[in-house]
Amino acid sequence: MNSSKNISEYYEALCASFFKQLKKSKKLDKEAIHDLRVDVKQIRAVAELSRHLCKNFPFKKTLKELKELYSSAGKQRTLIINQKLITKYDFEKEIIVELEKQRIKTSKKLKKEIKLFDSNRFKKICDKGIKALKSANEEKTNSQTLLQTKKILNDIKRGISRRDIPDSELHEIRKKLKMVKTNLHLLIDLNAADNMYKALYSKIKSAETAVGEWHDKAVLYEVTELLSGKLVLSRKTLSSLLKLKAINQKEKSEAIIQLRLLYK
Repeated sequence: MNSSKNISEYYEALCASFFKQLKKSKKLDKEAIHDLRVDVKQIRAVAELSRHLCKNFPFKKTLKELKELYSSAGKQRTLIINQKLITKYDFEKEIIVELEKQRIKTSKKLKKEIKLFDSNRFKKICDKGIKALKSANEEKTNSQTLLQTKKILNDIKRGISRRDIPDSELHEIRKKLKMVKTNLHLLIDLNAADNMYKALYSKIKSAETAVGEWHDKAVLYEVTELLSGKLVLSRKTLSSLLKLKAINQKEKSEAIIQLRLLYK
């Protein structure tokens, strides 16, 4: 088996990327905020996996340090997506203004969290994790990553077997798909010559994209419906709400089809 990178090197690269994006995020760069969240998700996924690989990985400390930063970055990212999507529909100016007010508020919260984040302390936690992962056996890393991936995929399969899938369940499935993507990304790095993981990654990515497009509009519909309840709506806005709801329902159906195709 030709291995391009071991798990400690993989995790070290993740941590380095995290600190790079954290620095960029101080200026509230939109792409940096997105990349920061991606890095945190991957760090958390490796931390979860590490519990089965080595004894000394600082699992709880890693998650605790990232919790508030991840939450604030997520709220900011959601509002950025909402503002981007809402331009495709005709909504009251007051709704757009309110979204901007919320974005400014979450921006201040994110700035505060970035300022309070103790980079030196987290760097020590990362270094401890990297050191612990150096003791991880390559074969065990592969087997445990595969085992965890199969478990998550089985959970997703059970979730989509229901005739009527609640929005909350589909959102949880999206989170699980992201975990599967991270695990497969690791397996691809550990097994450079194995194309099987690349093919599966491509299928998972397509399904996760479909669920993500549905969820982004579901959140926008929920937010705009809530804000619209405080206003006297024009026909234009009512029409936009109905259009958004119809698109959302259609994309939910398409996302479920994509998910079920994974198991064909």
